[in-house]
Amino acid sequence: QRLQTSMEMRAEEEKKEDEETFDLTAVGIGSKTPPRHAGDGLYRCIRSVLVGAVGGVAMTLAAPVMGARESGIKGFAGGCAQGVVGLVALPLIGVAQGVYDLGRGIGATPVAIQATVVGKEWDGTSWQFYDLGRERDAVDAIDPD
Repeated sequence: QRLQTSMEMRAEEEKKEDEETFDLTAVGIGSKTPPRHAGDGLYRCIRSVLVGAVGGVAMTLAAPVMGARESGIKGFAGGCAQGVVGLVALPLIGVAQGVYDLGRGIGATPVAIQATVVGKEWDGTSWQFYDLGRERDAVDAIDPD
């Protein structure tokens, strides 16, 4: 009984933690996969900075309106404060993520060059060799029954 209660409490805490985190990749800042090379890192850097700047401006405009709808004048004032915080925070987050992605891209460039020279291809997360003939033979060898 006590073990079950402890497990239930732990599951509730994990659920609460999941709800509190915000995935910035959902709004276009950062990425869940590593950049392939410096060019990819630069692209991600520019995207994160622009998304952060546009998001900051959008929050500045939207937060007061949303606050006013929910709580009138007090909500408008609170929304203005949230908007100002967003105007500063979101571009800073975008720049920080962009610099991080650019650095990772620069760091990945030597590996990308070497992988390309030996014939590897990028599969979205890592460099891989693809031999379609060998893969076809492996699939053909599988007994369908």
